[in-house]
Amino acid sequence: RASVSVKAKAKGKAKSKAKASVRAKGKASVKAKGAAKGKAKSKANGQIKVAVAKRPATAALVITGAAASACLGSDLPPAVVLNLLRRPDRWAEVRERLEGLRGGPAFARVDAVDGAGGAEISTDVVTESWSTENNWRYVTRVFEGGEECGYAARELRLTGGERGCAASHVEVWRRCAAELGEAGSALEGTTASCGSSCRRGAGPLLVLEDDAMPTAEFVDRLRDALEALRNESPDLLYLGYTQAAPWRRKVSKCVREAEYLWTTVGYVLWPSGARKLLAALPVDQPVDNFMARLMAAGTLRGFAVVPEILKQAKEWNVDNDVAHSDDAAWVQNA
Repeated sequence: RASVSVKAKAKGKAKSKAKASVRAKGKASVKAKGAAKGKAKSKANGQIKVAVAKRPATAALVITGAAASACLGSDLPPAVVLNLLRRPDRWAEVRERLEGLRGGPAFARVDAVDGAGGAEISTDVVTESWSTENNWRYVTRVFEGGEECGYAARELRLTGGERGCAASHVEVWRRCAAELGEAGSALEGTTASCGSSCRRGAGPLLVLEDDAMPTAEFVDRLRDALEALRNESPDLLYLGYTQAAPWRRKVSKCVREAEYLWTTVGYVLWPSGARKLLAALPVDQPVDNFMARLMAAGTLRGFAVVPEILKQAKEWNVDNDVAHSDDAAWVQNA
């Protein structure tokens, strides 16, 4: 597990054990950001397109034949994978990883919003600037040196990639809030035996970024975690993360209730959580910080699988499509 240097990330994404001399892996590179701008672009490989209402910088859902076959016999929530149109290599890689899961979830590709490529994103959805002040409270808890670790409370402009990442997640939240909406009905149509979790209104949705790499125990441990949360009224379950605060409580052997986590590489979202996230719009900081702030405030009931069952496919900031604005919050980079 890579540690982080004080020079690194604005999120202080280091775990408690991370030493100040090493570089923080912190914030999952939210690499899935492709601009669809509400337009469906047909693929030549027989993918099924689900149209969505036109609005600036929205994500378009694409169902592949693999989604149908992966769905057979699976009792897991259906998944959507955020992926840039200009990164078909990442889609091929994550598709192969997901297809290799025995009993894995049905999955669909979502053309994410390419904020770095100039996609139009409303400030009603994602602001253009943010304050690191709230994040500072958690960075200074986990970095060696505490308040002297070198991370400062500052006003910063979000990068195009960060805004695109947030807008991509918001579109998925909208679908989940509508009880899976197009995603659920489209997945249902891909196979005659999809399982109750694929049907419209069935419940949670698995949200993945295109660098998600499931562990060998992913399916069994996700199933155990969902069972452990049956009576917990969860809003959100993190599958991969960097911990920035002590667990609030132990729910089961494999689940903890969380206060503040970094990264959005993969999580299960319930419609109740999606509605709470949408009610808090606009996203006014990098999207993982936005979600974590709502958990810390008690607005979202967030949980995590322990240990993680999703990793990032590559080392922190390697082959990354998103520039991180809070690099500038480190005094070493100012």
